[in-house]
Amino acid sequence: MRIVADHFLEFRQWAGKPMGASWYAWKKFDPDRSTYNVPFTRMRVKSKGRWAGMQALNTHDGNYPKIPTLDSLSVESNRLRDASGMVLPYIPTEIFDQGATENAPYAAEAKPNITRDLFGVMRTWGGETSWRPAAGRNGGATGSRKPASSYRSTKT
Repeated sequence: MRIVADHFLEFRQWAGKPMGASWYAWKKFDPDRSTYNVPFTRMRVKSKGRWAGMQALNTHDGNYPKIPTLDSLSVESNRLRDASGMVLPYIPTEIFDQGATENAPYAAEAKPNITRDLFGVMRTWGGETSWRPAAGRNGGATGSRKPASSYRSTKT
């Protein structure tokens, strides 16, 4: 987080104006409980270079507070606020990291509420492996519809 905060502060100083800072990877990374660390995903943790160890942006989404924040989140957020940064931890409601084997803390509760296509296949978020939660109580486009029996016939 320190590298990211330093980059933000450098840019903020250059711009000379207060700015918003959205934290993406602000949760402690547990590689065994993230779908972002499975072998076939392009979102795996970087192993080389400056960003080695940096997790994917949406790691553990939907699993806070059971997956806690990084230890440095509070310190770095305060540093940014002191320099006129407006800090916002990014919490997407349309992405859920279910874990490598559906072992994330809230995976069992989330699974019935994941958007499914017309064939009942769970939808994922774009090219990622994470689930896409539904807007309604019992599923997305197909699950939120009324049962056919609840519609009145228009035939006379």
